[in-house]
Amino acid sequence: MDSKIFEVCLEKYQNRDMSVSWQDLAERFGYENGDQLRSSFKMARKKMGIPSHGIGSTKTVVGGNELPHYKETVEIKGNGEVTSDRLIEICEEDSKSPESVMIAHKFDPTKWRLVICRNNLWHMQKKGGTRLLCYQSRITVAPRKPNEITFAEVDKFFNKYTPKVHAPKRGLVDHIQKGRVLEICIPDLHVGADSADPNRSDESIKDAFAKVIKDIYYRINGRDLDKIYLVFMGDIMHYDTANKTTTSGTQISSNMNFPNIFEIATSMIIDGIDLFSGIAPVEVPYIKGNHDGVAGYMLMKSIENYYRMDDNVVIDSDPISRKFRKIGNSLIGWCHGNMAKANITTWLQKEARKEYGETKYAEVHAGHFHSQNTVDKDGIVLRYLPTITPTDSWHYDRGFVGAVKSTISFLWGSDGLLEMWFSNV
Repeated sequence: MDSKIFEVCLEKYQNRDMSVSWQDLAERFGYENGDQLRSSFKMARKKMGIPSHGIGSTKTVVGGNELPHYKETVEIKGNGEVTSDRLIEICEEDSKSPESVMIAHKFDPTKWRLVICRNNLWHMQKKGGTRLLCYQSRITVAPRKPNEITFAEVDKFFNKYTPKVHAPKRGLVDHIQKGRVLEICIPDLHVGADSADPNRSDESIKDAFAKVIKDIYYRINGRDLDKIYLVFMGDIMHYDTANKTTTSGTQISSNMNFPNIFEIATSMIIDGIDLFSGIAPVEVPYIKGNHDGVAGYMLMKSIENYYRMDDNVVIDSDPISRKFRKIGNSLIGWCHGNMAKANITTWLQKEARKEYGETKYAEVHAGHFHSQNTVDKDGIVLRYLPTITPTDSWHYDRGFVGAVKSTISFLWGSDGLLEMWFSNV
């Protein structure tokens, strides 16, 4: 039934208006007869949860306005989930926000998480002709786990954090503007992963990282660079929680405890930034992975605080899954790589429309698969990049072996890609 017809019928039904008959309304709206219109209205009324006269008639107050005859329900399930069905007054943009919808249902987002939500636009007309716009909203929420960490809690911690003053290493090379930008991609370090080689130590990744950054340093020492992007493309640490589980809750094996891998990862990254920031300004974009979604963010926030007084170092710790930068007439996008293949390049065209239209070249750099592969499709070059992390027991047992352990760096100029460097382990 059309919403406008429904409102007229509802007004007659609720106010028992005898000045106009159902037959009159049927002729007005093109129905065969009054009985057909009443039957159609009855089905629509039941579907929207409006009870019949005298049955559960309640008044719902939304924004200070009383909406008659809407039956609100709350259902508590045995597994701790709660389903709430009510009318809410909320703007269209906030109706897409889990936090805003939960607040409208009177649930604290720090104590509950949204499981499912369905909002239906509801037009209601009061006596006197006042027209209200709200939503018939049904949500199911579940209590947050006691040890569950949210991004808001991480931000709250670091907002109160007072860092020590850091004096970075400087003076290695005089910086001259020449329009050259270096991009160093570091995907999938997996600090804390067990090595399949019994002769390797738990800290072998630290040695591998030191080797590649020194190799890159000797390649660029003496060059004139405008900027260096040191991009960490997700899964810096092998697991996300003290219980050794990934962000999604998958249990994995590791011989190292969480504080140890956090300390190793922090020292590695600071060593790399200090080395390169003596040559040119350094920006560190962080891309969220699927192994350490929260822990990786905490790691980058701590490093951001470490360099907060250093104007030559910028840490982009925003915990999102993809980012992009414009370099000369080139557009570079970064993502972890664990997304649908149909979207792995098209997101750059959609999310960077302005920059995509202004540039001649476009590339997407991704990790996740621990091996390299390049595809040129529809004007965008997609590069899956290798990792330097040693093969762990999980990959070894499944036969995922043989990929070259390497880091790829890209030297960009004002007119596109100039050079690619491979720093092998």
